[in-house]
Amino acid sequence: MGSSKKFLGNKNVVTLLGMIVIVVVLYLFYQWRVDSAVQFRKVMMATKNIDRMVEIDRSMYTTEEIPEKALIGNVIYDEGQLAGKFSGVNSYIPIGSFFYYSSANSVGNIVNKYDLPIAFLFEFDLDKDVIAYNYLVNNTTSYSNSLIPGNYMDIYLRIAKTSDTKETKYTFGKLVENVKILAVKDGSGRNVFNSTNERRSPSMVIFGVDTETNKYLRTAEVLDGAVEIIVVPTNVNLIDEGTEYEAQMTTQELKDYLDDFLDFKEDEETVLETETETVTQQTETTTEASSGTVTETNEQVPQLPKIGNGTGE
Repeated sequence: MGSSKKFLGNKNVVTLLGMIVIVVVLYLFYQWRVDSAVQFRKVMMATKNIDRMVEIDRSMYTTEEIPEKALIGNVIYDEGQLAGKFSGVNSYIPIGSFFYYSSANSVGNIVNKYDLPIAFLFEFDLDKDVIAYNYLVNNTTSYSNSLIPGNYMDIYLRIAKTSDTKETKYTFGKLVENVKILAVKDGSGRNVFNSTNERRSPSMVIFGVDTETNKYLRTAEVLDGAVEIIVVPTNVNLIDEGTEYEAQMTTQELKDYLDDFLDFKEDEETVLETETETVTQQTETTTEASSGTVTETNEQVPQLPKIGNGTGE
């Protein structure tokens, strides 16, 4: 007991113990302030490099506790928000990155599959004989964004014909009517009508057509410049007599015109094959002549057929 009193009575010992107590108190107070000031949040972090337009699954990320002050932007905190999501069109996500959603002020790296440009390939449950067709539009050709998914539209063709006097005249008609609109996308492949926070301009309208109509539309694309595809809401009557939109061709005449072009392409391929055979025969004749045997041939190359105008002329 006496030794204890003697030990505590030593001023140096008391001073040392006091300093230790003060340091411990200061450390505990500092730790309390730090813990109070730094809030941690659970976030998802990529565990591998994720390429563009890839569906996110559980093997691609882990959860980590990160100081909230270090999290900037529209970071996704809820793991459920990643279910069924895809990396964006231009969003290569490196390992160790966070996941972000898009808002009116910033573009995230995660999107819904319906916001991908290729979404129309798997977005719609189409019958096996129906093909999803995408057609480029703008605010003007979409009738001020009045082509709305679920509604119907008509498809017209305007054909430019050049006469012998080099004068260009237009014929016009309806190819198909009551075509259901499946989706309208903007330039980034996002649905135009799915946003309430920003105004999106239409860039592509997607609709379903049968195999025959798809064939005629693809043919019209090949004839770009000579044939113009025009889509309008079904409740809009585009036909205007006495103008360039006067109905001068029936649906069947339009199909006949496009079929004439397809027949021409097939005949052109046949002509090329015939020309090749003719050149081969002429080469053989020349060879025979040089060896003393002359064989004459009067074969002629067939003439290319003319494209009809759908009116029988």
